[in-house]
Amino acid sequence: KFYKDKKIILIFDKNIDKKIVKYLIHDLKISFPKLSVLFINGSKKNKNLKLLFKIINILFINKFTKKSVIISCGGGVVGDVAGLASSLYMRGLIHYHIPSTMTAIVDSCIGGKTGINYNNIINSLGTYYHARRVYISKNILLNLPHREFVAGLPEILKCGLINDKKIINLIYDKKNFFNRNFNFL
Repeated sequence: KFYKDKKIILIFDKNIDKKIVKYLIHDLKISFPKLSVLFINGSKKNKNLKLLFKIINILFINKFTKKSVIISCGGGVVGDVAGLASSLYMRGLIHYHIPSTMTAIVDSCIGGKTGINYNNIINSLGTYYHARRVYISKNILLNLPHREFVAGLPEILKCGLINDKKIINLIYDKKNFFNRNFNFL
């Protein structure tokens, strides 16, 4: 009801479970029948100008406005590039993010960091542009491969060591952590 032009693009990482993608597209199309969908490869080599301008060109072609919405669903690469496109197009349009990796959940989706790599320098071009909301999907979290799930553990430990020792104590609750108790996580 807040978005007068009803234009939404859903930017997905190709590596996300197809059932989750299908579910989200179905639900969004109920309210937004003209939903645009862009599947991208969220690998680090694609965190570049080419992908950024691909997204921006789609926004121009579809006549997106400041009242339009980008929903990104992916790890750090997808969130960073979609967030940067959101910040640049028309000097900012509405952005929602659904992180799909544990590292993105505990790090990259926090703080409004957006960016791309340029001249082989990581995050050398970017802005700070907070997503309007970040949604953590229980389905995504429960279906992450084990390796992807534990890949976020170093970021959690880093936060605990730097700022809040209580976080370290929570990690000792291995049962709730490794069983992916959603309320605990």
